[in-house]
Amino acid sequence: MADRSAMVTGASSGIGLAFARQLAAGGWTVVLVGRDLSQLATARSTLAPGPHETLVADLAVPDDCDRVSRRLAAPDRISLLVNSAGIGTGASFPDAPLADELAMLEVNVGATLRLSHAAVLSMTAAGGGAIVTISSTAGTWSGRTSLAG
Repeated sequence: MADRSAMVTGASSGIGLAFARQLAAGGWTVVLVGRDLSQLATARSTLAPGPHETLVADLAVPDDCDRVSRRLAAPDRISLLVNSAGIGTGASFPDAPLADELAMLEVNVGATLRLSHAAVLSMTAAGGGAIVTISSTAGTWSGRTSLAG
């Protein structure tokens, strides 16, 4: 992978998949990151031909996030990171289980921070690169409180 290699998290659907398709159509090699191998394979099959990769990782799991960070630091460098993975509980706070809230925080904030850090280190050493981070107002939907008052 040369200077036109991109990593897209949340690449199996939605905005992440749209980014991956556009990048591949523009001649970029894309590393698709997501939790489900089957969905990633389906997503990859919709891309313009190229030496694309799939990387199965649950970004709520620190070890998986570390593995994705190591891929960002690999010698066949990534010159564009698209942080598009995101999750929500769909429940008012505190109605969702605490574990679900913590997973949401890890994916939406922790993984974005970890991957951006790894990308900046790699990109700085290589002399350049770019990061696109997608955010959503959906986070406010699960941030409502159910407290009466």
